Amino acid sequence: MRPSMNRGTIAASAEVLPTPEAIDAAFTSSRIQGLEGDPDDDAALLAHGRGELTSGETRQRLIDRYSTRRRRTSTKDPYLLSTGALRNRLGISDPATLERAEKGLVDLRMARIDIDGPRGAYTFARLKETHRYLFQDLYDWAGEARTVTLAKAGFDRRACTAFARPADIEPIGHEIFGRLGERNALKGLSRPDFVDSVTGLFADVNMLHPFREGNGRTQEAFVKAIGCDAGHPIDLGAVTLERMIRVSIDATGGDRTAMRQMFSEATDPRQVGILNAAIAAIATRLHDWNERFIAITTPGQHYEGVLAGVSRQGDTFLFRTDVEIFVGWARDLPASARSGDRIAFGARGAPSRVA
Repeated sequence: MRPSMNRGTIAASAEVLPTPEAIDAAFTSSRIQGLEGDPDDDAALLAHGRGELTSGETRQRLIDRYSTRRRRTSTKDPYLLSTGALRNRLGISDPATLERAEKGLVDLRMARIDIDGPRGAYTFARLKETHRYLFQDLYDWAGEARTVTLAKAGFDRRACTAFARPADIEPIGHEIFGRLGERNALKGLSRPDFVDSVTGLFADVNMLHPFREGNGRTQEAFVKAIGCDAGHPIDLGAVTLERMIRVSIDATGGDRTAMRQMFSEATDPRQVGILNAAIAAIATRLHDWNERFIAITTPGQHYEGVLAGVSRQGDTFLFRTDVEIFVGWARDLPASARSGDRIAFGARGAPSRVA
């Protein structure tokens, strides 16, 4: 048992239940990946957290809801059905239905991962086991390295990121996790050094992209476990879908600055709190806030935008550029600036008392 983790409460059935925080983290993981589920599925997971359903009952309810047990002829991609849906244990042929089923079942696994998920050294085998644990209810290939090439389009839909070739996944994977083992799974590091190292690990595993589906949620669960064991818990609750996409694309191009800033914020509880408060305010005006890049300013960078307002505490302010929304520290705000004014400044970062 990891002493730094709350492993939940005990139900009358003696089953350990996920904490509300674990359930929130599961919902967050799906949101960051842009997955939209069914409210009834979310309600079932919340009922499990209250002890009203066992994990088995919750899982079976989800499987019964979506299972069709029919198979369709696959295309040239052995993972795909002719309808475009991934081949799955439930026989679902509609991609949108599969996405909802995947969210519900993986959310349940993600909420319970600290209770009955993988343990042991942080090796490539552990990463595979994490994927198998999360996706076992849906895919018979869960936990296996993909056998097809994989690429994703960039922002302009022309530039394309090609991930590791299937033949290279095993050797590169063992190399990446061999280095992690040599560094004692990042234990004993200061927070800045941990942030540097976990950024490198996350970027490297993202470029590896070892699985046909589910890489993002597997990586997230894996690095969060590393962070907890290393004494630097990672909270991605204030990361939007758009931000995760942007920092990942930048990192594949060799620029890991934005990804490092993301992990720097995610390992600082006060900055997470500030971002969550900013997102709560933004969400009252923008329903698509998860599709916006929202972050705290990066020290050393120059910014220009329109001032939206100053926090009630007076320690931060919110401003927007043409495509992004940022939280800045009050000491960087130009004197006499008012809401609606165009501002320009160089970010100095958090005051020393919250750095």
